[in-house]
Amino acid sequence: YLTLKDINSFTVGTYLNLANGALTLDGGSITIGAGDYSRIGSAGKTAEFTIESGSVTQGNHYLGIGEGNGSMATMTVKSGGSFTNTENKIGIIVGTDSPGTLNIQGGTVTLKQLTFYRSASTDAAGGSVVNITEGGVLETRSIVLNKNFSAALNLDGGTLKIPDDRNGEVVGSYSTFDFSVGSNGGTIEYNGGSNNIRFNSPIGGSGHMTFKGSGGVKFTEVATGSYWTGGATVELGGSSAPLVYFSGPNTKAALLDGAGGFVVDGKNRLTDGTGIAVLAVESSGALETADLEKVHFVNCGDGTRAYFDNDENPTKILVDYVVHPWATVTADNTTWSGLVTANGEPPANATVKMTGDYTLVIDQDATLSSIGFSGGTGSTLSIASGKTLTVGDIAGIGYVLNNGTLDKTGDGTLAIAFDNASRGVFVVNAGTLKATGARGTDYGTPITGDPSETPRSTFLIDVKSGATYDVNGTEQAAAAVRLAEGAHFVNTGADAREVWSQSIQLIIAGDADVDAQYNFGLVAQGFGATRLDLGSHTLSVRSNSGKDFQLSGTTITGSGTIDVTAGRLAVRRAASLGADCSLVIEEGADLGLGANLTVKNFENKGITSGVSTLTVTGILTPGTDIRYLTLADGATIKATGTAQVVSKTFSATGTITVDASEIDAQDLKDAGVSGIDVLTVPAAFDPSGVIWNVTGAAISGTRAKWRTDDGGATKTLYIARPTGLMVIFR
Repeated sequence: YLTLKDINSFTVGTYLNLANGALTLDGGSITIGAGDYSRIGSAGKTAEFTIESGSVTQGNHYLGIGEGNGSMATMTVKSGGSFTNTENKIGIIVGTDSPGTLNIQGGTVTLKQLTFYRSASTDAAGGSVVNITEGGVLETRSIVLNKNFSAALNLDGGTLKIPDDRNGEVVGSYSTFDFSVGSNGGTIEYNGGSNNIRFNSPIGGSGHMTFKGSGGVKFTEVATGSYWTGGATVELGGSSAPLVYFSGPNTKAALLDGAGGFVVDGKNRLTDGTGIAVLAVESSGALETADLEKVHFVNCGDGTRAYFDNDENPTKILVDYVVHPWATVTADNTTWSGLVTANGEPPANATVKMTGDYTLVIDQDATLSSIGFSGGTGSTLSIASGKTLTVGDIAGIGYVLNNGTLDKTGDGTLAIAFDNASRGVFVVNAGTLKATGARGTDYGTPITGDPSETPRSTFLIDVKSGATYDVNGTEQAAAAVRLAEGAHFVNTGADAREVWSQSIQLIIAGDADVDAQYNFGLVAQGFGATRLDLGSHTLSVRSNSGKDFQLSGTTITGSGTIDVTAGRLAVRRAASLGADCSLVIEEGADLGLGANLTVKNFENKGITSGVSTLTVTGILTPGTDIRYLTLADGATIKATGTAQVVSKTFSATGTITVDASEIDAQDLKDAGVSGIDVLTVPAAFDPSGVIWNVTGAAISGTRAKWRTDDGGATKTLYIARPTGLMVIFR
């Protein structure tokens, strides 16, 4: 008899062999190595392995309980203990040569597979038992038998947990066995997504069964065996409910007619849901109208109901789930502090329900799962100055008046109607914030100075990494939008009219993107001033065919880059200036110039259209045709071998540099004195007042020259190698 008490760690090199006596772990850990398998018991002996507290981790093939003919072998895992098999194989075998007993008495056992095994092929040597009691948990992908013999699995206040995406038999491989639930009840938890686990052994006993998780549990009707009589509970959770199948009248009776009834429990579900399936049959005709009356609801809120998926041929019972609110706003209680006084501190999944045209004032920092507004058209959520509301969902709301901070959390979509009297911050930490409208006429002006400053006369929508703000085709009043690294700014709703005030300022705080599935952009009512603060970051812009991301009266600040990857960037109304930024029009994308635009660098791979002029103060990388172009004093044209063609109006002032660093010596030699074209412009342009420098050429003395093309319609600037020195004697 050996007790290991409060040890730090103890390592068994290859396997554990407990042939006789008792081994107890009471604190600390035992690690078993990667030998063949471990054994409890030997012929004619009694062996007991107990984990009072601490952990045992096994890395070898399996642990056999019941080794040797005539042995009596027991393993017990109590509430402070755990046993884990890390090998992706069997895990534990109960009964090898003799019956074995596994007691999970409040502790946790985690395996790939639990096997009832006997080397004999008859039932005479059966009798192995697994007892899960006192809150104990057995987590395993499957439980199987290898022969026809008696064995038992007893749930009595314990949980059988199936963790993986397991679609198939879990209990019963070669035969069925005694599977029962005691008076303290039992739980089956399956987290296997949309798949189902199947039980081919009937569950007997008198206790109440609870089913929870995200996958379905299926009971196959068998010819023999009794079914439990204590009824069942389905706990709703996650994005879908566990779906319980039955294939005959015995399992149906156990589920619907037991002493404990058939209960749907919404305590773990945080959001409303419609049409959640909780019970189904394998074939049509097995459900009757009276079955609906046997479904009871707890923690589901008023109005939850059960109904058939098909009244004429019902195969499933579904429920409409109504979230049970933590508090309800009434005319006498319209502040957060008042709700807390009346209802106590809210739980983490708290919800608030408003049933009239009231204003709920958030006068303290608050965290909610959801707010549901119903029964009124003028409902308003008002967040006081300096206060923060953290919320996952707001449904059916009239307006949001925010003078503090609204912090949207969770991966879902929060749809809100803005009140442009707001002066606060809407933080989109995750998921999508979708606009549903705005009201009022106070449109504000964009801020100046530090781009991190909160707009003084508008509300700010602050979109964090991975999150999305969707304008949804609506008027945005005076919204400014700040995009963090990896944030998304989109319009998925409808074309935003140019006469509306859309977003009046876009602040780029990290590389981010814009997706114009419909027309939208930076537009102020009355075609007022808007602002794009790029910082040093890249804003990627794409739009659907025929749709625009619009810059109307926009001042562009910062040294970052606008990269139009698809669709069109439309520059409209007044001067849109960006003297320090770079603009890239990718192949197939379009720059629509409805107003003059100034940028530092321009990379022209796509289409440039419109009736206004693009001015480049830094580097022009030639590409497709551009209609109107100005090169400012100090600008540079890259000689790439592709000439930039200007089809309408071209002007240049001061000194223009032709960067020939991308042209190698052989290309210059091959071109000869006719040179390599760099820029083709209308013949009306007079280049004589401009100094044309060449830098970076592979051959010294390479120079820029002009020629008038045949017909006199255009003239072309080209670079040519030196022609050498000619000496003439007279």
